[in-house]
Amino acid sequence: MLRLSHKLISGLRELPYWYKYISYFENWPTYVLDWLGLIRSGEIITYHLRSGIKLKLRAGTADRIAMSNIMVKNSYMLSRSDVQKCNTAIDIGAHIGVFSILLAFLAKNIKVYAYEPEPSNYALLLENIKTNNLESKVYPSKLAVSDSKGFVELYLHSESIGHSMFIHLPKSYRIKVPSITLDDIFRDNNITTCDLLKINAEGAEYPILLNTSKQVLTATRTICVQCHYLSEKYNCLTIEKFLLSRGFKVIRKGQFIKARRQNVV
Repeated sequence: MLRLSHKLISGLRELPYWYKYISYFENWPTYVLDWLGLIRSGEIITYHLRSGIKLKLRAGTADRIAMSNIMVKNSYMLSRSDVQKCNTAIDIGAHIGVFSILLAFLAKNIKVYAYEPEPSNYALLLENIKTNNLESKVYPSKLAVSDSKGFVELYLHSESIGHSMFIHLPKSYRIKVPSITLDDIFRDNNITTCDLLKINAEGAEYPILLNTSKQVLTATRTICVQCHYLSEKYNCLTIEKFLLSRGFKVIRKGQFIKARRQNVV
């Protein structure tokens, strides 16, 4: 009964978006079944978007929520011009590739450098790139991004597909993964200008951004971040103030921030 009530409340909150789910997805009934929990948890299902994009997700996980935030709700507040003018993008915390694939599908001459350290997420990222024939546009790396090059420990939850370097939940376990910095990404890929940087790093957004060189930030036109509250010192306001101090115009919507260089048109 409690679960049913929760679903009812959730459904009412989602009501403004249901027409979008129907208009965006050819197999929208699958979305409904997954939302209701009627597909076996962990089962791989493929969503067919009317745009032609195909996305493989794990039923009963946060994959569907991530897809909805990016594809339907536009939580990162991207405009058509943000995407169409994009030649080079960096996706930190690429997860299963929803953001990277959307960019690669919409922007004609783009290169997307996608970073995802969690093994099962990375495997689906590779599958989704291949399924959409985007190998020439999306360049995946099984690496964490942090404030130093070397190795970091990720905390993985035994009952979830999420991971974090900083958020330790009950039933979590650790794995060690190689890491690089945002400066390393620019240098290793000979990037002189990044049109769009997206970060969803489960708390690592703070060491990543706060320790990135002024040169790299100056060479970045637009930054989209999902902020995660860690403490009074590290929260959305921390990122907002930092980016303002570096010459960005900042828009904030809940835990999402979009920052754009003020001299960019």
